[in-house]
Amino acid sequence: MEFGSATPSKVAILSGSGQSALNEILDAGSDTLVTGELKQQHFNLAQELKLNLYACGHYATEVFGVDALASEVAGQFGLPYEFVETHCPL
Repeated sequence: MEFGSATPSKVAILSGSGQSALNEILDAGSDTLVTGELKQQHFNLAQELKLNLYACGHYATEVFGVDALASEVAGQFGLPYEFVETHCPL
């Protein structure tokens, strides 16, 4: 949801439910937040503060970190590793 600039200058990415850090994001000068989940109060605040807000779902914002961690652990300990992707709309 674009409430701010159509051309973001600083993007914050918080996996899962990251809106609890909204004040820190704004203090850091970010004008756009990509996160996994939104609550009504944070939606309203983002609109009021002209912050672009994109809720992409928990899975979509968390899967990369989990995949990278599993790959690293498998490599460190010589374990077999296979990432099985699911299609989760949330």
